[in-house]
Amino acid sequence: MKKLLTSTLLSATVLGAGLVASSNVNADDVKEGASTATAVQFVGGTDPIKPVDPTNPTNPTDPGDGGGTGNPGPLSIVYATKDISFGADNKITAAGYSIKAHDDIAVEVGDIRGNNKGWALSVKSDQFSDGATTNPQILEGAVISFEPGSSVVANGGTSLAATTDIVKDTTVGGVPLKADGVVKDGANKGKTQGAGLNVDTIAKDKITLTIPANSAAADVAYKSTLNWTLSDVAVS
Repeated sequence: MKKLLTSTLLSATVLGAGLVASSNVNADDVKEGASTATAVQFVGGTDPIKPVDPTNPTNPTDPGDGGGTGNPGPLSIVYATKDISFGADNKITAAGYSIKAHDDIAVEVGDIRGNNKGWALSVKSDQFSDGATTNPQILEGAVISFEPGSSVVANGGTSLAATTDIVKDTTVGGVPLKADGVVKDGANKGKTQGAGLNVDTIAKDKITLTIPANSAAADVAYKSTLNWTLSDVAVS
């Protein structure tokens, strides 16, 4: 055992001496060099993009709440909140109403095309009614509006978060989320915007249902639908 230990120490000493000698090599003593070329290339993605938990975007797990759309394609809406409510116990008054939502809205857009073209997510709502096919009761003048939401990128921050706009009246359409592709100016010039998986959350206190006076009737379950549309060209 003692002999083996001595041998090991000797080897370490010789190795250490070699390292010291290498570190003292002068640049003038280097006679030749060489280079190795490296390369990589990609094609646009084609696999379906899986949604993430919008309350925890770093968690790559579908929350399983029915919000996953199952939409295929390299540019798609992969998640949208299934339903929201403005309450079922709003009292009739002589004045108009401005009611905040009871739920957040989250929408996820995936873009794995790899062309940095940009995109825009628009929303348009149906008018509120009781859903009857014949002589439906309409909640005349009702408007859903959005204040700017908060956008995050759920792919490790390799793209910029998309911007948000105010949507004053969803019955005439609006663009709550858009990405211009490549940033053209400013501190982030040249960086990609909108690529990867983008999660946009509009908090419930930023979603408002406005109803004029004398429009609502008691004990009527009014319903509407927010329809989201994704365009492959960003709206300026």
